[in-house]
Amino acid sequence: MKRKVEVEEEKFVELCHRSKSMAEASAVLGLHFNTFKRIALMLGCYRPNKSGKGIKKNKSTETKLIDILNGKHPHYQTFKLKQKIIKHGISMFKLWNITMAGTSNKLRT
Repeated sequence: MKRKVEVEEEKFVELCHRSKSMAEASAVLGLHFNTFKRIALMLGCYRPNKSGKGIKKNKSTETKLIDILNGKHPHYQTFKLKQKIIKHGISMFKLWNITMAGTSNKLRT
């Protein structure tokens, strides 16, 4: 079932100008983006922010080596694991000691 969202034109235009992006404005109003875009174009206040200036981007979180070696990520790619071990400068001897000790001896780096 579709729901109707009624918004005053002045509030709509003000929100378009105040928001950092049109996606943010459509989310605040609770409108589907395509509906929002159609109304904004009709009112002449549609101004996309293609470069994303002023919007914080989510940085991907890096998987910790400790978690990988403790088995929390069993499907972690072996090539990436090798690169991560080299990056952290862990010797093969230390890595072998960690794996032979089992889960009782956890890596603390």
